[in-house]
Amino acid sequence: MLSGSPRRLEYRTRFRVAVILLTVAWVIMLGRLFQVQVLQHERYTQLSKVSSIGRERVFARRGQILDRNGKALARNVDTHRLSLVPHYLEDVDAELAVVRDILEMNDASFDALKERIAGALLDNQKRFRPIVVSRWLTSDFCPYDGNGLDFVDEIPVRWSAVDGRSYYPLDISRARRCPVDQRPLRYSLNKRVARCPTCERTYVMPDQQTAPSGGDPLVAATRSHSCAVCGRDFNNQYAALNARMHELPGFSIRTYLRRFYPFREEVSHVLGYMNQIRAGELAADPEAYKTGDLVGRTGIEKAFEAELRGEHGEEVFVKDAKGFRRDPHRIQTTYTELKTVSPRDGKNVRLTVDSRIQALLADAMRGVSSGAAVVIDPNSGEVLGLFSKPSFDPNLALPKPTDRLSEHEKQKRREERELRDRYSPQVNKALTAYAPGSVFKIITSLAGLIEGLIDERS
Repeated sequence: MLSGSPRRLEYRTRFRVAVILLTVAWVIMLGRLFQVQVLQHERYTQLSKVSSIGRERVFARRGQILDRNGKALARNVDTHRLSLVPHYLEDVDAELAVVRDILEMNDASFDALKERIAGALLDNQKRFRPIVVSRWLTSDFCPYDGNGLDFVDEIPVRWSAVDGRSYYPLDISRARRCPVDQRPLRYSLNKRVARCPTCERTYVMPDQQTAPSGGDPLVAATRSHSCAVCGRDFNNQYAALNARMHELPGFSIRTYLRRFYPFREEVSHVLGYMNQIRAGELAADPEAYKTGDLVGRTGIEKAFEAELRGEHGEEVFVKDAKGFRRDPHRIQTTYTELKTVSPRDGKNVRLTVDSRIQALLADAMRGVSSGAAVVIDPNSGEVLGLFSKPSFDPNLALPKPTDRLSEHEKQKRREERELRDRYSPQVNKALTAYAPGSVFKIITSLAGLIEGLIDERS
């Protein structure tokens, strides 16, 4: 019996140690459960709603180009893009009905959008990819020319859901001129439709109930904003959608900046123009630019590209299970290291050019097919005006959906292409040297005779 006592004692010791270790482990586990479920309940409740972390580029505002009096020759206007993610749509038909009503989408565009959504929902990857609904939501600026819109009393129109066109009621049996710009109207063969070639409004009789083209029913609508330059009327789609975003959980609106040149052809050779960056340029400076960025190609836009462009920032966000963004700093501790980098806007550039003198030069050269004019301050040497003809509209060089181009803009592009070979509108004739040709031999010969370098027999 004595021989077995040490072994029992050893077993008892091991048992006590095991019990102590298990007890400590259970205490630690229970303590951790208490910490997670009670003390940090709110934190983990928030974390449970996070499905992903996202990063988006925040574009810097490009610096303005100003004349000597501080008037903007090149500035930025906000453009808004409407997108949707098919996976996060809760009621597809109801949400699309709201969007169609606000955007006044025609049947073909609406059906194509529905087909894209239906196809994306069948693919586990595509269902999470954004689909662009509209790249140019109308807001405070004209989507055609970038000028500010004026708020007006409601203008009645008739809208066709089939072709998406708007018709203005007018007694065209008596009217012969457009009420907006007083230009002569052009009538269809059956005299049921009248159209203004300048502002491009289409008029029908006030009691017209169907579209002249296909007999489709016309729906009464109104317009609340008007562009004083092109004469078109709009509704503020951006504001209307923002007011109803709570009904559109799968949709989002992103704001981008668009370059706008209010003086168009008058200062185009001084300012230059912008277009998308090329692959070679992107590879040379991948930190400063991304695919799709716009860069200055000529003029001041190119010469001061580094100063004007600024530095883009980055927005960091988290998404919940429904795809909505949440501020990472509202989620305790875990995501506090995710910091949003604010963009640094570009610097403004002030020129010695006076926009009033530019307008005078453009007016003075109306009858000239090709040439240049320069005005310089004789005391300081500052260039007050520089105009080259033919000129071009730098706004047309920027990316723009073709459905937003008016017939006037399309015609201008055609004319510029036709003039390119004859008069080279992209060439700044005030700065570009031209070979004078054989007629200049008279001048050099006369100079040689005066200086005695040659005689009449040479």
